[in-house]
Amino acid sequence: MILLFSVTAARSQEASDVLLTDKIHQVFLKDSRLPIDGISIFVLKGAVRLRGQVETVAQKGWMEEMVHSVDGVVLVDNKVVVTPHRVNNQDLANSALAQLINFPSSHYNYKNVKVTSQEGHVTLEGVVRSWGEKMQAEEVLGVVKGVRKITNKLKVRDSVNRTDKQIKRAVLAAIRGKVQTGGKFKIEVSVLRGMVTLKGLLKTDRQRRQAIRSALFVHGVADVNNKIKVQK
Repeated sequence: MILLFSVTAARSQEASDVLLTDKIHQVFLKDSRLPIDGISIFVLKGAVRLRGQVETVAQKGWMEEMVHSVDGVVLVDNKVVVTPHRVNNQDLANSALAQLINFPSSHYNYKNVKVTSQEGHVTLEGVVRSWGEKMQAEEVLGVVKGVRKITNKLKVRDSVNRTDKQIKRAVLAAIRGKVQTGGKFKIEVSVLRGMVTLKGLLKTDRQRRQAIRSALFVHGVADVNNKIKVQK
């Protein structure tokens, strides 16, 4: 009886892994940003391992994000490799810097950023105005062919030197502009030396993500500690 149960359970798990593999494959096929040729998907008890090659750091990151979004996935081991491109170090650094400076958004200012490159390993140094601006730099450079790895040494420094009180007011205003609260749904903000802590209750996870993102891009915010809960 025990042996029969073990065999049945093993077959059930194997079938679940096959189904999950197919679901991941279908997600990749629906996203034109993601290459599918040469990408191997291995699934064992909900744990997913990806292997293969892509052209950019962004594609590798997008793949991992997409797999995490599939129901049933418990772990992602991303072994995908970014294909090396023969690019002169200085040329790659110049291309990366141009990508940052010309990024079409008034929310970002990368004029005080220095970019260096060594065999596809790009390093960012300099000053930006918010934590969100710092992290966005990696996403902007992720689509540049030839960039295989990014080291982010950017420092957050608000040019107008806002106090914690001023940052708090700005964060609250930014969140209220994106997230509707009221009744039991509310957000509390505290700030200590640029570190923002968000507490409260929101209706959906989408609202929570909007609140965090809104806070991250306020000038002077060094980082965000998320303690917001979502109604179950």
